[in-house]
Amino acid sequence: MNDCFGWGAVASMAKACGRTLGVLLLGIATLAIAGCMEIETVVRVKPDGSGTITERLVMSNEIVDMMKEMAPEGQPAELYNEQELRDAAPGYGEGVTFVSVKDVETEFGKGHETSYAFTDVNKIRVGQDPGEKMPGAEPVEGEDDAGDFTTFTMQPGSPGELVIHWPVDEAKSKSMETAETATTNETPVEQSAEEQEAAMEMMKMAFKDMRMSMHVEVAGSVVDSNATHLNGSRVTLVEIAFADFLDSEKAMTAMASNSDQTVADMKEMMALVPGLKMEIEPEVTVRFE
Repeated sequence: MNDCFGWGAVASMAKACGRTLGVLLLGIATLAIAGCMEIETVVRVKPDGSGTITERLVMSNEIVDMMKEMAPEGQPAELYNEQELRDAAPGYGEGVTFVSVKDVETEFGKGHETSYAFTDVNKIRVGQDPGEKMPGAEPVEGEDDAGDFTTFTMQPGSPGELVIHWPVDEAKSKSMETAETATTNETPVEQSAEEQEAAMEMMKMAFKDMRMSMHVEVAGSVVDSNATHLNGSRVTLVEIAFADFLDSEKAMTAMASNSDQTVADMKEMMALVPGLKMEIEPEVTVRFE
């Protein structure tokens, strides 16, 4: 599936609009379902380094209806599998255990909220791939693609210090990597204005309902932090409605044309997209007590 948390993934999405339609469809085919959901991840950290991970996934009513039609006759649609969610706990790191899962229903759609507990934040990692949270996805195993995970370093004390290692440059869309591999040995094909417009419309359709956010909360008062987006005890690493990003022609053009984004470039990009929040520091330090 796809990876949409990291800034690099947003850049990959923008650059995809400059590819041929055939290759673009390869990426969009794997993004279509993932693009119709809202995902929120919240990591809560206590002063002793323990805490919880909460994953909230809500699929659009359109996707829920489609799943109902695909379900065996007389059986309800399986929006999530509790055993799969239990089995996913080790993928978050050593000592992570499943706590609970509950149904979620909003005007947008239906889904679930899963809670996991950890004893040592130094040993956890949170994946950047929303596809892994979809029903039927395989749990994360092994240490491959370590750069695609958010990790943490905690020094208890008064105040305690939490460092969030946020893969600003590492995260990359797996589906886009596939598309890039497919085009590595191909002669670039120049697109017409009509083809570029069609490609953009397909991207908008694929991501029209995609909303994602990831936050880290500390249990206590923040003494100081270099976080770009800090509200009380909550650090926002990413918060984006992809439709807003795709609707900003200036943002898409700037991202697609500049592969080496500087901090200034990213700040300017965020100013172009209403509601977009993206951490620009690879390491975020939060001192709290």
